[in-house]
Amino acid sequence: MEDLFAQKVSLGFTWHIAPEKTRTLHPLADRQDALYAFVREIPSYVASTLRTFENIKTSDLDAKIIIEYGRGVADMPTMAIRTVENYGQASRYLFERLKNQESSTFALDLDLIGRLHGILARDEVRHPGQLRQMPVRIEESSYIPPPPAQIRGIMEQGLDFLNKGALSVPERAFATFLFISRTQPFENANKRTAALCMNAILMSYGYPAVVIEGPTREFLHSMANFYETAAADTVMNELFDMAVRQHHLYLNSSE
Repeated sequence: MEDLFAQKVSLGFTWHIAPEKTRTLHPLADRQDALYAFVREIPSYVASTLRTFENIKTSDLDAKIIIEYGRGVADMPTMAIRTVENYGQASRYLFERLKNQESSTFALDLDLIGRLHGILARDEVRHPGQLRQMPVRIEESSYIPPPPAQIRGIMEQGLDFLNKGALSVPERAFATFLFISRTQPFENANKRTAALCMNAILMSYGYPAVVIEGPTREFLHSMANFYETAAADTVMNELFDMAVRQHHLYLNSSE
């Protein structure tokens, strides 16, 4: 069997994580509980994600007004309102896709990734939902993402590895987030797309969704270092710690 380390290299980065850490997260007894917990909290999920990735200063209440009532919010720029609305709709689309699908049949593919991006980025890029045909740069980073001609092959190879199931479900989900973020398959909005894909994997197998949350500066610094070095040890551990903390909060609130 191909060495696991060599398989990880096929994603473009490597990481080492203690085996006991991969066993700290457990699925809920009924995967529908994870899905319906997510759909109830979409405004909060959207607000937290956009505060971290896009520096959009929206409260959970403002996000709820925009997403659930279709109303604008005073003092929020129109583009920010559209970003909140679109991310909420992409989150709802993901819920609808997953709620009637068995976990044993789920495999993340370019079709789902493209559909999510097509919804959440439709007001921001020229070709929403389509793999980019132009070079991109990551702000304040010397890392250069793959050229457009290589994107499809890199994505297909990476998804093939991730869907094989050699990793635990949480590790696969977090590796997927990092893989899409670093590959930058779209013109923009890659991390937002990656976060939904991460949660597609988690919720498909009954794990609660994970919100990428602060301290924002520290997490984004870890991401920047990951881009530069292709070493994901630090950020992978941060994602596990984030998930464990949120999972415990979910279980305590459900009692």
